[in-house]
Amino acid sequence: MFDIVKIRLVNPYGEAFPYNDTGDFNPDMTYYLTFDISAPHNVMMVPNEAELGMDWGYGMFRIKHLSNYPGTFANGVITFPEDAFYVAMSDYNDGKWTWYGNRNGLFAIALPGYEIP
Repeated sequence: MFDIVKIRLVNPYGEAFPYNDTGDFNPDMTYYLTFDISAPHNVMMVPNEAELGMDWGYGMFRIKHLSNYPGTFANGVITFPEDAFYVAMSDYNDGKWTWYGNRNGLFAIALPGYEIP
């Protein structure tokens, strides 16, 4: 197993994110998504809310991990169940949590040297 207990993604929705157009991401800031993998069957995003650094015209995207939907860490890959996140945009619907994230259950993170099955 791994000796690490947290992993951090740096600018995961940055300029290379395929759904961003030029100017959708703020390159002057650094954005992090951090996950606690110390309990492989109870992976949590810490803190449970984060800005993603992208704005598609309705303000900054934010994500919130719902603690009753923990992720799993196995074989070098982190996965989360469907609807494990809320998503909001700061200038849409008064910035309220408006959508579920990971509706298809396909959000996954592979550590270096591993592949998402």
